[in-house]
Amino acid sequence: MRRTKAERTEQQNNSRLEISGVLLLALGCFAAAAYFGLPTGTIGAFIDKVMNYTLGKGAFLFPLACIVLGIRFSFSHKGIGFSKKGLALTLLMHSSSCFCTCRGRTGS
Repeated sequence: MRRTKAERTEQQNNSRLEISGVLLLALGCFAAAAYFGLPTGTIGAFIDKVMNYTLGKGAFLFPLACIVLGIRFSFSHKGIGFSKKGLALTLLMHSSSCFCTCRGRTGS
C-alpha cells in the first residue's frame, strides 16, 4: 500500500518532534544534574552558572521546562502553540525577573 504525501509529511514531522523531545529531555536532565550539584564537568558548571545568573532563584525552571517540553514532544507529538498574548506574558515575566535580579545586586 502506497502512502500519500500528507502521510509522509506527518510521519516526518512526528519523527522531528520525537528527536527534539529526546534532545530536550536529555538537556533538561543534564541541566537538573548541574543545578543540584552533581559532577557534570566543565559544561555542567557553565550551564549552572548561566542558569543562576540569568534566572536567579528560578534557575530550577529551565531544567523543568526542558523536561516537560521533551516529554510533550516525544509522547504527544504536539508542538508548541504561539499566540501574541502568550508571548507578551512571557516577555513581561522575563523582564520582571531580570529587573528583580539586577535590583538585588549591589554595585561595586
